Amino acid sequence: MRKILTFILFTISSVVISQKPSKIYKAGFSYYYSFAYCDNLNEIKKVYFKPPFINEGNRKSFEKGWSFSKSDDIQEAVMGFSFDIQNGVINGNQIPYTISYYDEKEKKINVFEATGLVEDKKNLFLHPPRMKFFTILEFSPFPLIHFPLKVGKKWESKLEISQDWIQDDLNWVGELGAFMSYKVIGTETIQTKFGYVECFKIYSESRANKIHSKLIMYYNERYGIISYNYQNYDGSKVVFHLEKIYETNKK
Repeated sequence: MRKILTFILFTISSVVISQKPSKIYKAGFSYYYSFAYCDNLNEIKKVYFKPPFINEGNRKSFEKGWSFSKSDDIQEAVMGFSFDIQNGVINGNQIPYTISYYDEKEKKINVFEATGLVEDKKNLFLHPPRMKFFTILEFSPFPLIHFPLKVGKKWESKLEISQDWIQDDLNWVGELGAFMSYKVIGTETIQTKFGYVECFKIYSESRANKIHSKLIMYYNERYGIISYNYQNYDGSKVVFHLEKIYETNKK
């Protein structure tokens, strides 16, 4: 059965410009997102992680450990993930966080990844999930926001994608240079678990050789990026919605 992912959106005009607010992503807190996927025929499918669950040096084997169908060696379907913000600094100026994955019962799956984010008065930058099935997001625009925000504002970024990330279906050898462009295309109110929330709607594209992908983000001054709407280079779609924020050790 085919279904199309849709969103309830209401256009507004009250939000015109936004300075960078106070800190959003705080150490000791987790930001839980639901996850949905549909293929290039708009058919919704579940994604399952399978062994190996630890990268022991063979990255290709590790990253291929997922499937659209369940079998004896596969855990429950991935239905969500959380950004678990930590104390400290990595890679010079990044705030460390882990990405934990959850099944249909919101039970933690035995696999996670560690990465970092940047949040200051000028920028917000996050790494999306990029493990196993989610490696495809390496080729999409990264979540990057330049402050202050206003409708019509544009910015750009470049990324060199190493050979380790190259997917088999791309038939590419060596590094791949990606050019990413961003534009605030409007303001909207979206329905969330926190009520109706006013957001900036940010449209972005990534182009690398013949690879083309898109991302629409909905950013709110209080909750950060509420929704990620990816259109991948293979025509499939990935959607993340912020569902809850909680103290990490109290889940």
